[in-house]
Amino acid sequence: MSTSVNKANFNLQVHGTVDYIVSNNSTSMGLWAPTQFIENSNTSNLNTTTTNYGKTSRIGLTNTTCGQTEFDGTVLMMAETDFILRNNEDQAYLTLETRKAKLRLDDLNNRIWMGSLPSSNAATSRYGRVNVLSNIDNGLVVQMQTSNKTGLIVRHLGANGILLDTLDYISHNISGSYNVERHGRNKMEFHCSSTIGYPNQMVEIFIERVK
Repeated sequence: MSTSVNKANFNLQVHGTVDYIVSNNSTSMGLWAPTQFIENSNTSNLNTTTTNYGKTSRIGLTNTTCGQTEFDGTVLMMAETDFILRNNEDQAYLTLETRKAKLRLDDLNNRIWMGSLPSSNAATSRYGRVNVLSNIDNGLVVQMQTSNKTGLIVRHLGANGILLDTLDYISHNISGSYNVERHGRNKMEFHCSSTIGYPNQMVEIFIERVK
């Protein structure tokens, strides 16, 4: 015996049927302004006074500390074909984690942390916009599946505005007039205290033939 039963699409479903339109000049907009936060093709006109995210469904999570307006707390939003998970609070965190893995978007220090968090001084210049910290494992592994692709590319912008690869950047910084301190068949040594990247500091270059 068989029966035909209409089943729900989901246990819980929030379905958007109307456009979500926000004001571009609202003081509560924050980073929702379209010049800084464009997630949908409908936001192509940046000169308008409003932004239309299209057919949108939203779930807001708020409390008595953050407030309860549409720009408070955290929002889960499906705008057209774009999914957005956002913490609206200023100088706050958005964290994705399991018991052993963590990713934190840090609005306080304008940084992203993966693996673990710094023990102190997260805003110091020793850290970048994206940081991988690990005490018991490799920090970052990049493995390509094809031989014609590069695993990792690091480029620096030189003083003249030209992009430099990592070795070019290092070579540029240690450029200068060197004194030959040692000139042997198997070992050579050069000193310079007026390099481009390290003025008034002694830079020493050693070259040794490995037999």
